Amino acid sequence: MVTSLPSDGHGSKGDTMAQRKTTSRTGKHTSKRQRRPCVLSHATALSVWFSPSAPTVDGTRTQLISLDGVASTWGEVCAANAARLIPKRDAKVVDLHVLCGEKPPRSRKGEAIFHQRLGTVPLGSICDFGGGVYVVAPELCFAQVASALPLEVLVELGNNLCAQYAIDDDGIRWREPLTTRAKIEATLDALPNEAARRARTALRYVSDGSGSPTESTVAAMLRIPKRAGGFGLPTFSMNRRMDLNQLARELSGRTYLVFDMFWEELMVALEDDSNAYHAGDSWGSAIVDGQDWRLKERSAAEKIEQDSRRRAAALEMGVTLVTLTSNELHDLTTFSAKATQLRRQLGLRTRRVKQAEIEKRRAVHEHLFFETRYMVGQAARVERFVQRRVYDRKHSAA
Repeated sequence: MVTSLPSDGHGSKGDTMAQRKTTSRTGKHTSKRQRRPCVLSHATALSVWFSPSAPTVDGTRTQLISLDGVASTWGEVCAANAARLIPKRDAKVVDLHVLCGEKPPRSRKGEAIFHQRLGTVPLGSICDFGGGVYVVAPELCFAQVASALPLEVLVELGNNLCAQYAIDDDGIRWREPLTTRAKIEATLDALPNEAARRARTALRYVSDGSGSPTESTVAAMLRIPKRAGGFGLPTFSMNRRMDLNQLARELSGRTYLVFDMFWEELMVALEDDSNAYHAGDSWGSAIVDGQDWRLKERSAAEKIEQDSRRRAAALEMGVTLVTLTSNELHDLTTFSAKATQLRRQLGLRTRRVKQAEIEKRRAVHEHLFFETRYMVGQAARVERFVQRRVYDRKHSAA
């Protein structure tokens, strides 16, 4: 079993002299023929994985666990041309984060941000993208950025990593999830307790199978506990298929329904009606069985008719259907009322919310539905919080 990264003996004709020969921390020269591989990590790795052109994760995993011999200087990172993997939409926002095994020199402004990691990484956590560039797997990325993110944003990130969609120039399309809760949990179990503690806490509230960015955000708000500013609802399935009986088929004109969030034992479902586009068909239902549907925006008349038929079919199947519109999501008072309605449908006790909880919930809602939402990529959103944390640390120390 190969446990350490090999040196890359190839180079491009356009390499500069600085790229062909760089001086390492020990003062020894590294020639072009001994170019060391580069490992992208943290928000940079997330940016690569969220790119619509990213390959399947399992198809790129390696047996590598050691970081001995990887790039640890800016010259080596330039020689590997690692920045080529960052999508254009994130290039001006996401810094270049690099994982290394030895202590790197101090970086200058505009250069890569190096993260030293002693020891080994969990098996399967380094993925090969070719050309001497490796990328940290999504499961380890989740742990790497955990300490810099608020709980709600970290849960939202987990939902997006486990989601079944990608965003490209044409909107949202279906794709295989980058990872699952089970795979993230397995990686966290292989990490030291201190390094993975916050990630483990957030993983409790992560859901598999989201079909759109809005679904990922709503699921995070519903699942995180009330003391942390969420609504503390129990676990649900996302985009779970329900086969219909004969009457429900006649009512809906379909053979099955797919609910955005479904508490199957209690037969209660939540539908997000805020998505003009969704990784699914024109009903807004998630893709089932791996079919890649291009998205269509429904007209008002189509939406009214299809929603009516959908509700009739759900009623026939004994499902209590609660819907959320875009205006209801972005108005915290209405959103809270809908969550209270859900709690009652689920048979959960409701109580008067204290003022401190309201203020906390308002801050969480702001993080999830407004702050940094103008950014296109999830990785850019993560990077914004990382940069803010670094800024706050510097100014608090001063």
